[in-house]
Amino acid sequence: MTTKRSDITMILDRSGSMRSKQQMAIASFNSFLKTQQETAGDAVFSCLQFNRRLNQLCQAIPFEQAIPLDQANYVPGGGTALLDALGHTITKTKARTAEGKNTQVVIVVITDGMENSSRIFTAEMIRELIQECESNFHWRFVFLAAGPDSFRQHRRYGLDSKRALLSGQGPESYRHSMDLVSRKMAAMRKSGKVTDLEFADEERRVATDLDNKKNRG
Repeated sequence: MTTKRSDITMILDRSGSMRSKQQMAIASFNSFLKTQQETAGDAVFSCLQFNRRLNQLCQAIPFEQAIPLDQANYVPGGGTALLDALGHTITKTKARTAEGKNTQVVIVVITDGMENSSRIFTAEMIRELIQECESNFHWRFVFLAAGPDSFRQHRRYGLDSKRALLSGQGPESYRHSMDLVSRKMAAMRKSGKVTDLEFADEERRVATDLDNKKNRG
């Protein structure tokens, strides 16, 4: 079996609610980047940061060319235009991969806030786009949310619960969740099996336990 080229996009929340998680987000992103750079296989990477505005950090470049995050290029602030970030990414990726019959698209969403700033795309529009891309093009979406309210958004947008994870607010649970995504992405790239992106019950339990431990502390 020929392994497909992986076209991976990370949509990263940089709204004001991420200020307290700035260092966690930077460290976790850079760890993800390092793991993917060390993983063999044909892949390109895009990263979109969003608050009220969208900032395309990179688009469809080899992982080796991707620039790590730091306090200069990841500065949280402002509202949460998650729907616009999703809509923009899906539209651009569809155009870019229209002729890519042997390409596996994966879009990873990392957020901790509730949608409150989108001006172009609605939840229904996003649901229809996601259903089209998963059904017709076999794309896969991975959704990580730090809080219960933001986590519940994935159902509203039509995202598959098998690839949605409540990552928690604390550093240990957040790091655990991001490490999970990184390992699963590397496994999928090696095997070509999108089922490698799904979260097991035990993995969810560990994330919850780590977050509860933080809350008790």
